[in-house]
Amino acid sequence: GQLITFTREIVDMLKTLPGCKLAFYKFIPRYHHHFGKQCRVADYGYTKLKDLLESLPHVIQIIGEGAKTFITLAHKAQVRRFTNDLLKMLKNQPEKQFLLSSFSLVFEKTFFKPLSIYDYGVCHLTDILTDIPENTIFTEDVNEATKSDTMISVFRRDQTQEEVMRTRGFAKEVVELLRHSPDLSICFNKFIPAYHQHFGRQCRVGSYGMTKLIELFEAIPDTVEIREDGEERMVQLTKDKMIWVVGEQVECVVKTSRARCVALVELEEEYQKMFGHLMPLGRMGVGRVEEAVELLQSWVRVVNGKEGKMVVTVDRGFIRTMASNVRRLLVEQDEGHMDLGDFIEKMATRFGSHIEVEMLTRDLSYLVEVKGDKVFLTALQLCARDIEVVLGDLGKLPVAELESQYEAKFGREMPLEPLGFDSVSEMLIAMNDTLSVRGRGIRKIVSVNKSA
Repeated sequence: GQLITFTREIVDMLKTLPGCKLAFYKFIPRYHHHFGKQCRVADYGYTKLKDLLESLPHVIQIIGEGAKTFITLAHKAQVRRFTNDLLKMLKNQPEKQFLLSSFSLVFEKTFFKPLSIYDYGVCHLTDILTDIPENTIFTEDVNEATKSDTMISVFRRDQTQEEVMRTRGFAKEVVELLRHSPDLSICFNKFIPAYHQHFGRQCRVGSYGMTKLIELFEAIPDTVEIREDGEERMVQLTKDKMIWVVGEQVECVVKTSRARCVALVELEEEYQKMFGHLMPLGRMGVGRVEEAVELLQSWVRVVNGKEGKMVVTVDRGFIRTMASNVRRLLVEQDEGHMDLGDFIEKMATRFGSHIEVEMLTRDLSYLVEVKGDKVFLTALQLCARDIEVVLGDLGKLPVAELESQYEAKFGREMPLEPLGFDSVSEMLIAMNDTLSVRGRGIRKIVSVNKSA
């Protein structure tokens, strides 16, 4: 234990010196000056300082002879030190990466001192970069304007398909955990014990192919974000996820009221009674309850009643019917899109439905995209349409055969990767509004939903 402490002390002391070098004869007085205590060689079981230092070849290197004998950090220790400093630099960057040409600038911003590569015991930066342990950083040659450069980034092992699936499941668990927290956020340091208490099991980041909890959160940027709150780091839901959670909560407040409606002026009080905390208006970017309800129009809306403004739930059945009609109309178009004017007119004449652009972007964003004066089926819905064509008149097919049948029908691969999926099964789960899967293993069958 004493020797380990002594080793750390030597590294700390040498790091403060130019070139991490110290004349041998100056070691004892320098140690005394630096730490305010004597260096007693006998405490470590040696009679000579040189013997003590030579017992630490992984940390200390003694070079020269006589009066020109110097002590410096061993190359192995320098590589370890450089690696730690480089990782600090990378983690301070928004994208956890930077160009090699900007190394000196990033170093100075991180450590508030100019870079002297000689302090790491080498003459050139590339000399020590090549010695960094494997699976620590990732380097990639890039072309910037007229000159080539190297991008340095934190190494990340590719997740296995199983780990990706687990990470998506973890994202849902985070929403479930944070929806019970005031302000829909939690202190970073309290997340692990809170997770254990809520789900009754440990959160093991290794199960998701990560080494640190922060990396796991960074893998689900659509679900959570980390913000600094003074000295503490807070884990909070992204604005989209937060609106989704608050929307469901407010819908629950309204549904459980006796009249199945709540006066707008009483909504915040009723919300607090049910959930034990105020609505997170500030986090939603609004100052008043009325403004919050405007953001929650997929779940609730305000109507004028006898006693003033009332909050009522949205008719989900109406939205489902509208979604079915919108999809039916766009699926019939060869390219899966229509001019917005024609689309609104056809919805009125064919289904007797008056549809607004706001509803398309607010309630049916999973189904369609509005770009300029056109409305398009999403890429996922276009793929679902193609699968329905593959299923043909029979309307069903073994999942194991789907990929090859798709390729045979259209002469192209199923777009799993472009849509962000690792397997056919995973993609079919995302298409559960139009396709359903039954059975297990090789007996899994995909078929068209009769209600679609």
